[in-house]
Amino acid sequence: MERVIRKIRRWSKRSKLLAISDRDLEKWLASLGILDRVRTGGEQCFICGERVDINNIQMVSQIEGEIVLVCDKPGCIYHFAESTGRHGQ
Repeated sequence: MERVIRKIRRWSKRSKLLAISDRDLEKWLASLGILDRVRTGGEQCFICGERVDINNIQMVSQIEGEIVLVCDKPGCIYHFAESTGRHGQ
């Protein structure tokens, strides 16, 4: 139970959480300056290293000022959240 409470506290301290619809995803990625790299296969999953494209992006985060992407594999999403303790911030 204590672990659940810690996770809830972390989630509640977020400054913002965004959800982007499929139709707005490319526009948002372009605003971040990474759309061309995603389209050409120049982006990799922060966890597993596999190519991230427009069809398998699950999470975009920032770590130490760098934008990182996480693919849609459940294991990658879980590992990112657990290893960073940031849960997508």
